[in-house]
Amino acid sequence: MIRFLIFAAATWGIVVLTDWKAVEPYEEIPWDLEATPLQIKTDSTLGSGDMILVQMYDKDSSSIGMVKVYFEPQMGYDIAFCTSVWFTELPVQPPGEVEKIWTIAKTETAIIITCNGVEVLNYLFADSSMSDCVPRMDSCRAGGDNTLGPGGNTSPDKDELYIG
Repeated sequence: MIRFLIFAAATWGIVVLTDWKAVEPYEEIPWDLEATPLQIKTDSTLGSGDMILVQMYDKDSSSIGMVKVYFEPQMGYDIAFCTSVWFTELPVQPPGEVEKIWTIAKTETAIIITCNGVEVLNYLFADSSMSDCVPRMDSCRAGGDNTLGPGGNTSPDKDELYIG
């Protein structure tokens, strides 16, 4: 499995649903992103400067990848080792609701992000111009040691993270 770290820089909404788990900063959680997509609930607004950051680690705690979603006036993303610029506008902007449920899934060939059921990104690793993309994402394959854990955040009042 792969180890994950979520940087909780976005304002995370308080959720009272039995299927959602509040995650503490720096808590690590076993996770297999290919078998079970990650869901994150946010209430960040466009232009807030907040972001979602999911960091992937191997069993030796080496960083092997990272996915960021930026809450700018036009929402954007960055995939470490795959995208050559720090911000690329999402091909499809998310729905307008403030409360959002983001689903991040990994397949053998792509990272897929949906927001409130709308696919906003289907990033094919083979489309990357960066030579590290495919090997890094191949090392994020199912069946290894995965851990998911939220990191610290840039704002002390933004520390609520819920996953489902």
